[in-house]
Amino acid sequence: MLSTQATAYVPPSRNLVIVEVGQDGEIEKKVAEQADLFFSREMKTVALFGPTEGITAYRVIFTLSLENVSGSTLENVSLIETIPKEIALNAGLVKSDSNFSVLENDPVIMFSLGTMAVDGVKKAGYSVIHNESQAKAAEDSFLGMEIPLALIPVSENDCTGIKCNDFNPCTKDYCAKGECIYSSLAEGTACETDMVCIKESCEKFKNADLVLVLGVVIIAIVLLSALLLQKNRKKSRH
Repeated sequence: MLSTQATAYVPPSRNLVIVEVGQDGEIEKKVAEQADLFFSREMKTVALFGPTEGITAYRVIFTLSLENVSGSTLENVSLIETIPKEIALNAGLVKSDSNFSVLENDPVIMFSLGTMAVDGVKKAGYSVIHNESQAKAAEDSFLGMEIPLALIPVSENDCTGIKCNDFNPCTKDYCAKGECIYSSLAEGTACETDMVCIKESCEKFKNADLVLVLGVVIIAIVLLSALLLQKNRKKSRH
């Protein structure tokens, strides 16, 4: 029975780039900004001990963590990991309890993560058995590993990665069925300090004009009141 001793290092989390996958499986174009998925990778080295001979080998374990911060549910998510030669010479040396397939023996492997709910987190892992020098080489190459590629089949009605912004503070910007929509905000809505929306234009709130209008209204009310009072006096004399 082997005993284990483990050390781990977790680098700072990094953003992940998403690309679109066509029906033929070919990568077609980037459709999302890095903020849609948040990725981190952890490495742990486990020393394996034999009954009498001490350390017999080292298991280098990698855990990939993916968080959906896009604001919408993502379907059929896959994660492609390119593994450096310093970690594994070929895909046959890679072991995993996660659902993965070999894309290239070089090695390049793909994990199928399925549906990711809003703010949901999915994890996948793999490991490689090394001797001491190989384990050290794997640890040294860890920080230089490429960020994995996330694959998401995107329909024409999907808003994944579409960022709508017409840079007009007097419109509400959003995506619906894959298209950007910019609807006008109500007249008089505050858009900046001392400014309001007027016909989709952010304009300075004119206090002087308001005072002038109020002044005219007040004068009109005073004159009308005076006329009514004079009329009532004439009636009372008769």
